[in-house]
Amino acid sequence: MQMKTKKGISLIVLVITIIVIMILAGEVIMSLSRNNPISAASEANFKSRLSEYNNELMLYLSSEYSNTGGTVDLSTIDATKTTGSYGGGKTIQQIVTSMNNTDATKYVIQQGKLVYTGTDVNESEWVNNIGVQDSQSTDYVSTMGVVGVNKPKLITGMVPIYWNGFVWINTTEIDTNWYDYNNKKWANAQTADGSMWIWIPRYVYKMSSGWNTATAGIIDIQFSKGINDNWNSSLIGGINTEVGASASNGTWTNQPAFTFGTTELTGIWVAKFEASNNSGKVKVIPNVTSWRNISENDVFNTCRLMETDNTYGWGTTGVGIDTHMMKNVEWGAVAYLTHSKYGRNGQEVWINPDINFITGRAGISVSPVITATTDSYETVNGVNASTTGNIYGIYDMAGGAFEFTAAYVNNGDSSLLDYGSSVVNAPIQYKDVYNPITSFSNLSQKKGDAIYETSIGWGQSAWFSDISEWPGTTYVFFNRGSFYHNSFSESAGGMFAYNDDWGYALPDTSFRPIILVSGNSL
Repeated sequence: MQMKTKKGISLIVLVITIIVIMILAGEVIMSLSRNNPISAASEANFKSRLSEYNNELMLYLSSEYSNTGGTVDLSTIDATKTTGSYGGGKTIQQIVTSMNNTDATKYVIQQGKLVYTGTDVNESEWVNNIGVQDSQSTDYVSTMGVVGVNKPKLITGMVPIYWNGFVWINTTEIDTNWYDYNNKKWANAQTADGSMWIWIPRYVYKMSSGWNTATAGIIDIQFSKGINDNWNSSLIGGINTEVGASASNGTWTNQPAFTFGTTELTGIWVAKFEASNNSGKVKVIPNVTSWRNISENDVFNTCRLMETDNTYGWGTTGVGIDTHMMKNVEWGAVAYLTHSKYGRNGQEVWINPDINFITGRAGISVSPVITATTDSYETVNGVNASTTGNIYGIYDMAGGAFEFTAAYVNNGDSSLLDYGSSVVNAPIQYKDVYNPITSFSNLSQKKGDAIYETSIGWGQSAWFSDISEWPGTTYVFFNRGSFYHNSFSESAGGMFAYNDDWGYALPDTSFRPIILVSGNSL
């Protein structure tokens, strides 16, 4: 009898076949996802309309320039769907006449440029791909160095400068020599009086180690895009916006220095050196004696008066600018950026040991003995006293003189009004106020100020063995950085140092002003 052979597919072969089919199906789906004809058509249509709008805007600007004989400042032309700022207040549709009503709600003209203000994720990507600005990243520049940062905001009288190896050179905002934070080249600018300022771009931070200890740890920094702190949440997780210092313990958190009252800032300008006295006006330059023998009260008033003083080149109206005495959180913003890989990368800033309080000086080591023979800020030793380890950073934040900050413990002591009434009576955005303390743990009420997060108690218990004395009775104000020498040791001075102070005018205490720039009065 002839046996019939049973034909069929074994179970193993069947399983393998199904797996192969699933892999092929997945590839087809991914391919369709990447090359979705509907999506591709939408993108092409979107870009075509946008190109038409942009070309029409360019023709309009060219015509206006020609019609006015080149006198019109094209960067002053702004327009939305309902209002405009030039040429009779034309709206965006009166300038770009082909723009439909729907698109008119998605675009504005800012400083003569078309800016996308919509919220569609795909459209945001498409506009960036073809060089049109997205309002979410208008302030953010990714081309000045590998790491993108918020571009420095200038006001009339402020000029970008860079070091050519011998002298400071005036430049323009688009010059790639101006700054590169990835290479520790922070943006420097100069006001009309010759004062020098450093841009600290908005960022979020995380303390990976060293939190609330006496041992210097690791601070991670991510720069924000405009005022968007959470743009990279898919990678680093959501930003912890809690108020207390514990928010930064191993988690990403916002830096409160970039919130000024109800205004969110894209960055702040910090004086490059301790302030000096120019006939009763603040000047910020190297190789001069710092301004001391001035009380907390008078420091605050002097810094505020800068805002309407045309000595600096920005006029007398105070519109679009704010000047004020440095706060604790602003000191902390500089300290944390300094300690990150964009600054000293964990290395200590050298102390200014100059016994004559000369600005921008350094000794021969990180904590040298006091001396009258010091090296200038641009020398091989001098740059070690900078927050970047090169000439592009901030100086005198370790040693030099103590520096008053607009910060105090609100315990009702008479010193508050005797020596700092202008600070006490100022709006809350101009000061850091701490509740009365019974123990060091009470200072955990704030983050970002380089106090509780970067120290553990009284004495020399801050990072790098810096002095750590919190305010109490009579000595109710904070000062920072220590001075060239004190009752502890030369090493007690440093960027993470803080001390108590009664606010009285003393020969060892100076200060540092801050500039904020905005499109409106702050």
